[in-house]
Amino acid sequence: MFKKIMALLIVGSIAVFSLTACRMPNSVDEVKTVIKNEVTDYPVKCGHMVIEQSPQKVVVLDDNIADILIACGYADKITAKSSECTQKELQNIDVCGSNHKPEVKNVNKLNADIVFVSPDIDAKLYKDLQNNNKIVLKMTVADSLKEFEMLYTNLCKIMDGNIKGITVGKQKSQKVLDDLKKAESNAIVKGCFLYGLDGKSAVTSDMYQNDILSLAGIQNIAGESDIQGNLDMTKIISADKQEGFAFYIFCANGMGTKILSDKTLKTTNAVIKNRVIEVPDEYLTRQGNTAVKGVQYLISAIKSQNSTASGADISADYNITLYDGILYTIGAEDGYVLAIQKRLDDLGYLSINQTGYFGESTAEALKLFQNNNETERRDGVADQNTLEKLFSTSAFANSRKVTKNVLPQNPTETETFASVSAN
Repeated sequence: MFKKIMALLIVGSIAVFSLTACRMPNSVDEVKTVIKNEVTDYPVKCGHMVIEQSPQKVVVLDDNIADILIACGYADKITAKSSECTQKELQNIDVCGSNHKPEVKNVNKLNADIVFVSPDIDAKLYKDLQNNNKIVLKMTVADSLKEFEMLYTNLCKIMDGNIKGITVGKQKSQKVLDDLKKAESNAIVKGCFLYGLDGKSAVTSDMYQNDILSLAGIQNIAGESDIQGNLDMTKIISADKQEGFAFYIFCANGMGTKILSDKTLKTTNAVIKNRVIEVPDEYLTRQGNTAVKGVQYLISAIKSQNSTASGADISADYNITLYDGILYTIGAEDGYVLAIQKRLDDLGYLSINQTGYFGESTAEALKLFQNNNETERRDGVADQNTLEKLFSTSAFANSRKVTKNVLPQNPTETETFASVSAN
């Protein structure tokens, strides 16, 4: 019996210490102390800080932490903010300087229970805040969507205690992740996000921002660049020139003009066709509800730009001529159907072998293309408008993986029916 109790105590202590990032206990008595002191809502240990009770007055000098606090339901506890905290829930809250340079005197007057500061805060001002406030916390950001739960639970433990905080953190982080999944684009374009034009400032696959780009249907050509973000401009030019696909350059607000006038990029289709899209910083840095708005913003911006850009006509590359009144539907069979199938296959929509016969699976693939590209028709009929978009470099590709399983469709032709799964 004693051994069973010891085993349970040790297992419990391991769980506790995994949450508090502390050392393992050395004895049964220490385990009992840990269980008594830690598996309760308070106190909560956060680094070298000890939070004795739920904070009621909070100053947030980090717009990302403010975004998460709002997503978790703590907006009513925020009594002051930095100027970057532009969330509508905080529009009537007092401003105490910026993330980088907070107004220390004004913050000190508030007598807050906790002051959350940005990782970018000026070092001297950070020290001044620590000298004059009970608890000053600097929270790190999540490097990917996979780290959302850990970030949320750590923050919610501070606000609601060890036990309730973990539950709230898991629930709220999952809610945001679910909303991001719902906002995910089914269409895909190629592109990159540039912070600068020095070739050393691009979003790469190891960054949280890459997750947001991916959800918006942007295949990041800088994803495999090195961890410093180095991106050879020739790679942009090469991707931009790839036949059959539109290429977009994304950047911070105010940088679009520099990209459009850059000597190296002026010959790219992205610049010529004005496929340069500025993105407000908060859409790629905040990790609360604004992250969902960021995905929606990117999708909307791409569709808006795409609706006014016809793109280059590449029908000749597929040996098809688009004439007035051209129309193909179920039952058609010729070389033009084969061209339509080949283009749908290249864009990731087709679930069949390319046979030259227009069957139901071809119509379903065309419907998905029409929906993703918002053409006039959405019924799987290949009319002139649909085909002009299909054989254009502005056509959106499909972001879903299609597994082909060959099944007979009629006595003379074979088609396949798709098994589609998310990336």
